[in-house]
Amino acid sequence: PLINKKCKKYYKYVQNKGIEISDLIQECLIGFEESINNYNLDDDVTFYTFTNVCMDRQIMSEITKLNRFLNFNLII
Repeated sequence: PLINKKCKKYYKYVQNKGIEISDLIQECLIGFEESINNYNLDDDVTFYTFTNVCMDRQIMSEITKLNRFLNFNLII
């Protein structure tokens, strides 16, 4: 449920840029995997919060790459 909710939130902003919701779900899962691999129990942050940050960053990174690609193609 968390991944679907997060992807639907971002999909509103990128649906007319050629990215599909399945792509966002894939990026969310990559962020989730990164959070599992990099979470440290000694830090003062919950796993839930850390996971949300990792997934947001992964999705935003992909959206930024897409925007750069689209802007580059518009210039050429």
